[in-house]
Amino acid sequence: MDKEEAREFCESICVCIEFKYDRPLAADVPQAERIAWGVFSFCGIVESDGLLALIEQPEEDKAIMYEAVTAVGGTEHVDNVQAAEKALADSGVDPNEEYERAGEIIEKYQNKFFADVDHIYVLLATYIEEHIEDYADIFKTFNDCQENGLDFLDPRVWKEGNLEKAKKRKLKKRILLFIINIIAGLSIVAAIYWMKTPAKEISASDNMMRHASGAVDIADKDYNIKLDYSPKSIMEVEKILGKLHEVDTGQDKIKKAKTMALFFGAYIGECIRRSTPGAKWEKDHSVFGKKTYPLTWRSGTSFPLAWCYRRIMNGPKDNVWHKYLALQDKELFDALIYPKATLPTEINISLEQNNGTK
Repeated sequence: MDKEEAREFCESICVCIEFKYDRPLAADVPQAERIAWGVFSFCGIVESDGLLALIEQPEEDKAIMYEAVTAVGGTEHVDNVQAAEKALADSGVDPNEEYERAGEIIEKYQNKFFADVDHIYVLLATYIEEHIEDYADIFKTFNDCQENGLDFLDPRVWKEGNLEKAKKRKLKKRILLFIINIIAGLSIVAAIYWMKTPAKEISASDNMMRHASGAVDIADKDYNIKLDYSPKSIMEVEKILGKLHEVDTGQDKIKKAKTMALFFGAYIGECIRRSTPGAKWEKDHSVFGKKTYPLTWRSGTSFPLAWCYRRIMNGPKDNVWHKYLALQDKELFDALIYPKATLPTEINISLEQNNGTK
């Protein structure tokens, strides 16, 4: 397959791997899938947030990613990143205090990464075809979740046999709802008869403004933080998401992360929309489906809800304030973060179960 086909193939499979496992880099994940995700993360972090973001990852995570890239035959790409690390360390520059200077130091290594990144995807595509025999089944499970309205972000539905159980549970709920509707039929007919106008579907912009307002209330009541919709207030949101990351792991964390990502992702998006002429919310995305709520701004597309979900689940490496700064500062964005690269879109969480709209 050519370079573009390899990239699309790898993105499709690795996104499904992310949904399949709570922590794709964990030791209990099958080796081939862990390696595939490690390579995908290696590329994705740099393409999303720049080479500096990869260098600042926890040493344990970097070691896993470097090992994965080496396993697919990309030793030269690991060498390039490690050379950038050494150059930065030798300079004595602290990226947290001299961000732009740090970017200048590693710029040539970052440019080399973007010049060679398609080669990494070709290596990864070949590895997946040779080592992940059931990759077609992985993608099929993702499609089944989409077609049956199941929550593909829940790792439980990816376990063997659970998909069919989830389908049966959903069918039982539909049957029960059908019976309830029959019993309540007369009341429904009466209500419809007296309605003067049909209910209007809430717009994407109105929906996000409503949830952003909810985020302001949550920040005030639960964290004693005042949010004013200024771009700088995204720093305060980062603090809140950091606290949410520290809650217990497991299904309760996943559920809470989805809910909080909806509110604070809507708030971050509103901060961007109100401060950026022409920025607007959309309800659906042509690639990632219905009710994914992308935000179009600066001739690109971002998914603030996904930013927040990843920050809560993954920790400081997905800092939303740093991501906003990189995208907001167009000159810095072009010169340091995305030279010769296109802003990637991101998978977002479905809102169907959270906002009540149809």
